Amino acid sequence: MTVPGVEVRASWNTPETLEVLGRCWDEDRSVLLLNPAVPGLSSTEDWLGDLGLPRGFKVQSGRLRGRANDIFLEGLEPGFHLFLLTSGTTGAPRLVALDRRSVQWNVEAVAGHLELESGIEVVLHVPVFHAFGAVLCFFLSRIFGGSVRPFHRFETGAFLWGLTGLTGLTGLTGLTGPVGPLEGARPAELTGGVGTAGPESGAPLLLPFVPAMIRGLPEPHELPAVARERLERVRGVSISGGDLVLRSDLERLQRLLPGVRHTVGYGLTEAGPALTHTKPGVLSEPGILSEPGIFSRPGISAMDGDIGEPLPGVELSPPPAVDGGGRCFRSPGQAVAIRSPGDAGWQRVRGRFLPTGDDLGHRDDGRLYFRGRSAWSFKRRGEMISPALVESTIRRLWLESGVDILLPEVVVAPAPDEGLTLLMEGGKVEDPGGMERVERERGKLEQELGPLLESLPTIFRPSELRWVGPFPRNALGKVQRRELLNALLQSR
Repeated sequence: MTVPGVEVRASWNTPETLEVLGRCWDEDRSVLLLNPAVPGLSSTEDWLGDLGLPRGFKVQSGRLRGRANDIFLEGLEPGFHLFLLTSGTTGAPRLVALDRRSVQWNVEAVAGHLELESGIEVVLHVPVFHAFGAVLCFFLSRIFGGSVRPFHRFETGAFLWGLTGLTGLTGLTGLTGPVGPLEGARPAELTGGVGTAGPESGAPLLLPFVPAMIRGLPEPHELPAVARERLERVRGVSISGGDLVLRSDLERLQRLLPGVRHTVGYGLTEAGPALTHTKPGVLSEPGILSEPGIFSRPGISAMDGDIGEPLPGVELSPPPAVDGGGRCFRSPGQAVAIRSPGDAGWQRVRGRFLPTGDDLGHRDDGRLYFRGRSAWSFKRRGEMISPALVESTIRRLWLESGVDILLPEVVVAPAPDEGLTLLMEGGKVEDPGGMERVERERGKLEQELGPLLESLPTIFRPSELRWVGPFPRNALGKVQRRELLNALLQSR
């Protein structure tokens, strides 16, 4: 018997949330998953309140009943729906309704493209309130007959512990704490039929990543020999996406997990979420492929931003006359409906072309690459500047220079003098006495970086460099550019 009422969860990857998600799928009911930070945003809370959610919904779970349930579901067909809150294509909050067809198509398309083996074990450390975590991780494991190894959220130490079973790894460069099952990040202990397996299960793994996660992983030489040996035995496929994926990101993954086939995916919540994907491949040395894979043929250098080709059945609008600007897509697995503040009801979108809001380019061989959000671009001296393109070029020049200093996250922004500002992420300095040391380190980095910036074409050359405290980031670790640039404008 179907139990009425939309389930609501505002939490990370807790056992209760994953049990609710699986139960709603089995019982053909609807579920709304939210970032637990959302209830603290008054404007979004007010809008969701207008849709039937109780005011002040600061509890982790609940169920919409009676009139509230009717208001939320009005205009949708009965049955399973996965409701996710996103701002990806518009910069403003939007609810996306995925139905059973959306989830099933995305899972089957990605699993078939990656040639995943039945019984694969999915490492779930991306948040389940994003389509990447909910559809391509949790539901893929459930529909494809696999199991899930869930973490409350990603943390480098817990991730390595989950793959190796070793808890005594400490003092690694760049890590914020001991490598082990840290509080709030340890694998969730699940019940209710959601399986888990230990690091020595031997099952092939599906490993999801966003670039911010990859850049926090250690290099193999920073690990004890026993940890390196266990990581070398890991088999499976990785999917990196959610932001601009660099060649250096894939190379780092390949050094740490040489037995894994590394791929890059691109998509949007409205797509359900998959649109394009690279072919599974293995890097044999930095930037070079040993078999047909990520970049289509052996021996071709891995390029920043590659996202492969559209999955079967996905239609992407042709590039405009002048390359750049957002593309539109139509997918068999796209959302059934979307809803934004001010809408009178759910807007049916299945079968329609929808905008990506992303700047996608075509390479000479027809493959697609992701430059960044169209909204990030701006004009300088009559030329359209893609910040992501400049940023990836700076990172590549830095890596190729061989300088043994870690380059922090960089963001390119417009400068008042019609030039560019290069924002460098600096951490908090708690000890006032440590500021002198930090200034010396920054000065050395700027000295090494200067000649590399001078080698850029004039139009792409930053006219100023500014250090900014920790960049604002979302739950996936992506830099919140709008918030960062607003803070920059206010400081001028």
